[in-house]
Amino acid sequence: MNETFSAPIITDHFCRRGGMGGHPADQCSHDPNITVAPIYTISSPDDATALAQGKTVIKLGPCLFGLYPGAMAFKSQTEAKDFIGLKGYDPKKWRIFQLSGDYQLDVTEGVLNKTLQLSRDMTINDTQ
Repeated sequence: MNETFSAPIITDHFCRRGGMGGHPADQCSHDPNITVAPIYTISSPDDATALAQGKTVIKLGPCLFGLYPGAMAFKSQTEAKDFIGLKGYDPKKWRIFQLSGDYQLDVTEGVLNKTLQLSRDMTINDTQ
């Protein structure tokens, strides 16, 4: 039996998974039924420099046979900023970034469940 898929199903799949490159929210802005919950993480200023130079920077999901559970993930910039403060980390040595995924789909128990790409340095846009 031949099965065919309509374009909206394929588009929906790629929008939710970020399969077409770029940022998922940008890809799905044409469909008001799809909402993407952003993911934030913290990383070094070196990653901000690499992003500014147009390099691809990733944060790892689970690897090393389960020894590394995945990069930390936060629901909001405020949550990431609070984490930095609570841990006593030097804010000059840590930046907040938005990742290329969806919090609902790509985060399990506060860590990434797959490898994702850093998409935006949010520290420079910090208005909170």
